[in-house]
Amino acid sequence: LYMKNYKNLKQLTTNLYNMTSLVAFHLVNYPILEVLSKRWINFICLKELTINKFTSLKIISIKITSLTSVKKLYLFGCEALEEFLNGLRNLIAL
Repeated sequence: LYMKNYKNLKQLTTNLYNMTSLVAFHLVNYPILEVLSKRWINFICLKELTINKFTSLKIISIKITSLTSVKKLYLFGCEALEEFLNGLRNLIAL
């Protein structure tokens, strides 16, 4: 799933959480991910995650620890990466 410059994630998130077999998720140019961050645990099959051009990763770093099957993680053009470090602890397949 490739999402770029989507303005209102609130409209999309209900259906997005039902995609439990999603393997690759690419998020590009989102200033804030608060809406999506609450239920990362639903993406149990996610193997590849791309995060591009984010201003704050603190919001997703807390819940991303549930993505234990992620093998590829790409971070490009993100600010404040030190906020993300705690979220990397459980990414054992990385």
